[in-house]
Amino acid sequence: EVFLLILVIVLALAMIGINCYIVIHYSHPEDHGLLGAWIPGVVSVLALTLASGQILLLPLDVANAKGDGGLDMEAFWFFLYMIQASFILVVIPVCLFLYEVDEDSKPMSKFWFVFFREIV
Repeated sequence: EVFLLILVIVLALAMIGINCYIVIHYSHPEDHGLLGAWIPGVVSVLALTLASGQILLLPLDVANAKGDGGLDMEAFWFFLYMIQASFILVVIPVCLFLYEVDEDSKPMSKFWFVFFREIV
């Protein structure tokens, strides 16, 4: 089971690195990679990592089932689905609305803009 845990950690770090490269490479020139609009960039990297993590969790589940089953895969799946649901329902829409709001607005007006858009 140590091999599977090390494999999970190495693949997670590799996915984060690859997804950072993808987001920086395909970002708009005005955003300057992850530095110009860093909150949407970080959310994009995390969302891509969660999506690819779900794909790679299935072979991990099969490898764990063939062995003695030392990893609690139900907890892995539950954790991944709850994080993805929170990203889909809260994090990505809030980040999208924050990206669209006027930069010169006051912080409270940004908050209320995002709050009302998220509720509606």
